[in-house]
Amino acid sequence: MVWFFERGMEITTLEVKRRNKQFEVTLTRADGHEEKEIVATPAALLSRLTRLPETMFVEGWEPMRRRRMH
Repeated sequence: MVWFFERGMEITTLEVKRRNKQFEVTLTRADGHEEKEIVATPAALLSRLTRLPETMFVEGWEPMRRRRMH
């Protein structure tokens, strides 16, 4: 699953992939820097996915809204 966040003209993505019985959480910043984390359980994943967007909101990121394609 992938979520997109925007701040001005910058876009950051938050992606979750299932890896065997664990989860890989990847945050790709607007500058291309990736932060990866392995999360062991669904409960830990839920906790992480609650905390991370809260931090992003403080930094000025918002969920990306649908954009018109020209």
